[in-house]
Parts: sequence; C-alpha cells; structure tokens
Amino acid sequence: MSESEVASPTSPSSYIDVALTEEPQYYQGILLPAVLNRPRAAACLVHEHVTVDTRDHEDHTFCGVMFDVKCNEQPGVPKDYIELQEVGVRGDLGDISIYCTPESFEGKHDQPEEWERIYHGRHAPARELVMMKLETPIRLAPGQGAGLYVHSELQVRI
Repeated sequence: MSESEVASPTSPSSYIDVALTEEPQYYQGILLPAVLNRPRAAACLVHEHVTVDTRDHEDHTFCGVMFDVKCNEQPGVPKDYIELQEVGVRGDLGDISIYCTPESFEGKHDQPEEWERIYHGRHAPARELVMMKLETPIRLAPGQGAGLYVHSELQVRI
C-alpha cells in the first residue's frame, strides 16, 4: 500500500429506515404533544462520512497502518453508539486483511492473540478509495475505542 484513507459508508442504499415503535404518551388522560414525547434514540441509522487526509508524496512504502477510533463522550450530543461498517483504502493493495482489538492498538504490536481479523479480500491497485465492508461491524458506545490494523500482504517491489 502506498497510502491509506479511512471512511464510513455513504451510499444511499446503506440507509435503513426504522418505524417508530414508541407508544403515545398521556398525562392525566391528555395526549402529550410530540415535543414532550420524543424518542430517546433515533429511528434510523445516521451516516457520516469521515476522510483522513494522508497526502501522498510517493516517497514511502509500507505494508500496513495501525490507528485508533473512539466514540467520544461529547456533552450535548446524544448517541447510543457509533458503528464502523467499512474502511476505504487505496494504493498497491493485493491481499488485504483488517484486524481489530479492543480499546487501542498501543502495546499490542507483537501480540497477535489480541487481534481479530474482521476483513480479508484481494484487490487490484487503486488510485481511488476501495471500500472494504467489514465482516463484523465495529460498534462503540460513548467512551469506548478500538484499534484497527489494515495490512497488505503484497510483496514490496524495490
């Protein structure tokens, strides 16, 4: 791989609408208006696209990248969890594996038993992002994190 970028799904076909199952709420026999009877969680998946800028000056070669993702606990932003369903990668790809470990990759570089493979596939070289759908999506509650390792088994040509 000559460069990596990370992204979440953005295709319209990935949106899932869920019908509200909340029962109408009454106070002393009077139906409460919607503003006082709001569901605690969204009734649909909310998608956001995130791209990490990794400028390519074509002056390096590497076979993998490790990074952490975390669901922050920002006050005033209600969320039950975030879910990472895809990772986008570009470069000289080959056989790509993506691994996940709880909380962080820090201190786990040489501990294969701490990692779970959540994606494997063969890909041709690509200058544009190739989206890799994870076999097991990563779901993080507020305050939780995960370490990711994107690895190519492609032999480096010197």
